[in-house]
Amino acid sequence: MRFAFKTSYAQDLGLFRDGVQRNAYIALFLALLVLPRLVPEYLGDLSLVFIYGLCGVSLMVLAGYTGLVSLGHSAFLGIGAYAHVYFAQDLGVPWVVAVALAAAVTAAAGVLVGLPALRMTGVYLTIATLAFALIIQEVFTRWDRVTGGLKGKPVQKAVVFGLPLGHEVGFYLLCLAFLIGGLWLTSNLLRSPTGRAWVAIRDSEVAAQSMGVNLAGSWVSPARSLRTRSASSRPTSSACCSRSSSCSWWRSVVSAACTAPSTAPSSSRCCRS
Repeated sequence: MRFAFKTSYAQDLGLFRDGVQRNAYIALFLALLVLPRLVPEYLGDLSLVFIYGLCGVSLMVLAGYTGLVSLGHSAFLGIGAYAHVYFAQDLGVPWVVAVALAAAVTAAAGVLVGLPALRMTGVYLTIATLAFALIIQEVFTRWDRVTGGLKGKPVQKAVVFGLPLGHEVGFYLLCLAFLIGGLWLTSNLLRSPTGRAWVAIRDSEVAAQSMGVNLAGSWVSPARSLRTRSASSRPTSSACCSRSSSCSWWRSVVSAACTAPSTAPSSSRCCRS
């Protein structure tokens, strides 16, 4: 077995562990681009694999990196799907804008569910997410005007910036692009202070709290997931503080630049709040 040891911050910030892993992902990406020519009759199934793979990534973040079990992911998938169809077909919103609005609606639903369940762990959180999934299922079944009830609702072909992607190859590439984007954002998130706080909470809540991780704040305000124990007892460094404040949670997700340890003076002279 081959182990790659990281000896610099640049290696820690790298999207891939080493050159071997990078080449393997490049080969996989090229194979996925060639796949539509090899198995054209299975493109619809492969597109569904990418869609459910994206859902699996979100569940992996929750269960694998935080140790929390959720049975409500199907509800959020349904909320996003029906919201997109409602915005795109019923209201006539452009496809890209409808996707953004559907993501916002799903995120808002996640916040509404997450705030009451903030203090729940273990089986209690599992029961809460299961109850939410059952409630949303009943809403989808009975809200005929929006969801179509048990019959569902037909979906129009995707049109992105005037480019029709209704054919199977176009939809396949569209799903692949969304999956790659989701993997990239997730990778940056897990390397950020927020992701490291989640891993610490998963391993031991008591140990994480003793190290200064705010357990509740890690879910409510990811930008402050790693809180200092006593910031007032240490002199501040303007260089370090300016760097910390500029590295917001969203910036740490879209860019790996904020995941590096600060190059300012040592912790005894540096403000990390």
